[in-house]
Amino acid sequence: MTTESLKSLTKQRGVAKGQITRLQTFLNSQENFTLSVLEFRKLKLEEYYNNWCDLQSQIECLDDNVEYDKDREEIENVYYVCADLISNQIEKLSLNNGSSSSETFQTTSHNVSQTILPKINIKQFNGDFLEWHGFHDTFKSLVHDSNAISAIHKFHLLKSYLIGDASAVIESLNASEENYLVAWNLLQKRFNNPRKIIHSHLQALFELPEVTKDSAIALRSLAERAEMHINALKALNQPVDWHEMLIYIISAKLDKQSRIMWERSLEDNVMPTFSDFVSFLNKISRDSQPVPLFKNINNASKFNQLHQKRASFQQNKRDTHSYTFQSNLKCSICSQGHFIHNCDNFLKLTPQQRLEAAKNSQLCINCLKSSHKTSLCKSSSCKKCHGRHNTLLHFDKNTRQNDISSIQPNISNEPATSAFTTIQCNEILLSTARIIVLDKQNKEHECRVLLDGGSQSNFMTERLANTLNLQKQQIYLPASGLGQSQQIIRYSVKTTIKNKNNTFAEQQTFFVLPTITAKLPSRVVNRNSLDLPKNLRLADPEFHKPADIDMLLGEYIFFKLLCVGQIRLANDTTVLQKTRLGWLVSGKVNTNHSNSIHCHSALTLETQLEKFWKLEDCTATKHLSKEEIACETHFQNSLSRDDSGRYVVRLPFNANQNKLGNTYNSALKRFYSLEKRLTHNSNLRHEYCEFMNEYISLGHMSNITHSANKNSGYYLPHHAVVKETSTTTKVRVVFDGSLKSDTGLSLNDTLMVGPTIQDDVFSLIVRFRTHKYVLTADIEKMFRQINVHENDTNYQKILWRNSPDEPVQTFKLNTVTYGTASAPFLAVRCLKQLAVDESTKFPSASLVLANDCYVDDLLTGTSTLEDASSGREGKPVSIRICMFLTNQGWSKAERRIRMYVPCKGFRRWGKAQPQTGIA
Repeated sequence: MTTESLKSLTKQRGVAKGQITRLQTFLNSQENFTLSVLEFRKLKLEEYYNNWCDLQSQIECLDDNVEYDKDREEIENVYYVCADLISNQIEKLSLNNGSSSSETFQTTSHNVSQTILPKINIKQFNGDFLEWHGFHDTFKSLVHDSNAISAIHKFHLLKSYLIGDASAVIESLNASEENYLVAWNLLQKRFNNPRKIIHSHLQALFELPEVTKDSAIALRSLAERAEMHINALKALNQPVDWHEMLIYIISAKLDKQSRIMWERSLEDNVMPTFSDFVSFLNKISRDSQPVPLFKNINNASKFNQLHQKRASFQQNKRDTHSYTFQSNLKCSICSQGHFIHNCDNFLKLTPQQRLEAAKNSQLCINCLKSSHKTSLCKSSSCKKCHGRHNTLLHFDKNTRQNDISSIQPNISNEPATSAFTTIQCNEILLSTARIIVLDKQNKEHECRVLLDGGSQSNFMTERLANTLNLQKQQIYLPASGLGQSQQIIRYSVKTTIKNKNNTFAEQQTFFVLPTITAKLPSRVVNRNSLDLPKNLRLADPEFHKPADIDMLLGEYIFFKLLCVGQIRLANDTTVLQKTRLGWLVSGKVNTNHSNSIHCHSALTLETQLEKFWKLEDCTATKHLSKEEIACETHFQNSLSRDDSGRYVVRLPFNANQNKLGNTYNSALKRFYSLEKRLTHNSNLRHEYCEFMNEYISLGHMSNITHSANKNSGYYLPHHAVVKETSTTTKVRVVFDGSLKSDTGLSLNDTLMVGPTIQDDVFSLIVRFRTHKYVLTADIEKMFRQINVHENDTNYQKILWRNSPDEPVQTFKLNTVTYGTASAPFLAVRCLKQLAVDESTKFPSASLVLANDCYVDDLLTGTSTLEDASSGREGKPVSIRICMFLTNQGWSKAERRIRMYVPCKGFRRWGKAQPQTGIA
């Protein structure tokens, strides 16, 4: 019934709207009226409008799901315009006694009809003080000062041109003729504030966007916006003759190349004006602007008329393609608006480097375009050798072979896998330091830098750039190194570096490289032999230990950091240099040991053999970071064992522990979301509840019976991970230690991760394949076999209930929890500790446990069956006496070992086949 009534009312409303619209059309189309006709039409207008309003109100009562504000605003605008038109004309007819009513009404009708929104086009004002004067002058000229527009209509126009903060100023005013001037005065009082307008222009000057590269559009925009704000300040009667200050502020926004050009354009002892600086920007923006090939399709046709010998069809086809290509013209090397053939960066490269750049950009090497493959290219080939490549990529093969042959005599008697030369020499300490670098969120990170006064640029490793999450600027720049070897730099980043005592800070641009150099120094140096003065703050307190280099600071910043002060040590070969980062240690260290001198070379052969070198490389002893050392020390000092023999560990918190905030509300929302998901999947809910109930029954999780403090500790959200291929647990509950608290830190942010202390999986598999008889197993519930100290379980609280009908309860997790940052280290470290503690009782089993495990997977074996059986007897005993109660998934490669394996957990048998793979 409601639907039928709504349809009927909507139809009647349409009829009423049509009556009003026809009346408006009549008034705008007629030229001559009598007073009686106007009065009759005025009564009809009131009748039609009231009828429409009644019908609209009834519709809104029946259908409250639709917004009808636009419909009402449209009809109201038409009603007010028509009513105003009739009233004005009646008044004029009465005064003039109808003498010139037709002509006057015709003019008035025309003027009023032209003011219907949105015929007057004024940019909307959002409350920005920078735009107030423009809006004020435009609206005042077109609307406010117009006598042909009524006050009520001016109010509606004013309201339609306001948005945001400006709209809120007059939002509470009702639409009426009296309120128009009230609204206009309120706006002027709010935004016609000279002090705020001046401050807004000054702020905009200081916050002009930086020009990151030599771009004509960016340079022109910078000049125009700076000049606009200066002219606005001048119009506000503010002094703007601060030429040097303005030039300094704006020139700081330029890219490096443009700043150099500006400095070179200046004459000695001549103070430039701001107008000179703007003229300079406009000039270089015109010089940097690429000339378009075709401005329109007619120009394209003129260009193609040079090729009259081709058929008409081909000519027309070329016209169209030329114009379309221009709209998307972009160099794949420098991203500028020109062909790659005209790219200066590309032409500066050697032919071999051009070939590599073309391949990296996935271009056709025959025509250097990206629209097709080389095999499908129809362009002509190389003009020098007629080979299937572009002439720009041509190079003499004999020259290349001569280069190779000239190298071969030097290495003919050396092993083919030799990557460095070992000679007797002294160790040279290079200048290294520890500094602070800011990431994208301005958080501080400590890194190790190499200071190089011979480098023209600054460099950063790709690993550090990714860690800092800095925005990368794409570039294409060849960098020359030792022996004129070149490497292509594809990215640069910008960040701020500081010293540790916050007395020096500067923003610098860094070129990003995969690596900068090998670990420095190449070996551990005897620090005691240097006899360093005491109480000196060293720039790198661990200069004597080999460690990675994260950044290289070039000549520009290097000499900025130097201070007056130098100390020569007793050996007269090592020097201490004072800098703003601390004292640098550099020079020669006398030694009789053999060192390896590494020289980087960008040879193609190196790329081809890179993986082979990694396989053959014997990794040196890993040097732990400060945090990793602190984590290991914390483990050793806090480890204990309970009465049952299980290990009890403490969570290794870092310095941010006290900054950890509350997560109760977030965890509760996540739990409700999880519960909703489980409600729609009965099978998943059943397995999830079984998992949690097992957690409780094993004592790995316990209910907090007393009233839990929601603001203390940390609440872990949890969710299900389904793995159908698992042979043990298909549904596993995973806890999320990365949930951010109300302070912005998560539990994982406050925990130390710890070092990697097991062999990598490759070494383990290679060792596994050397055995004749092999055995594999995995440790059941490895993490949950280790208890967490009671004082730390407050940071492992979760919310859970078996049914939505029950209240939400708080539980604490009593064991090491997967999903926390320190869990893998604590579990593996306990496994290592178990091997140490039980080495006396079970020496062979402890050795296997220490060397043949990868997290919770055991991969081991022996050369004889006797060793296999005795080993099998020893290992479970050592494991079960302490923390790991059972082993799951035993697998053997020999049937005769079956007698030593219980039926539970046995999976399959098979003869090991080392020559064909792992059985």
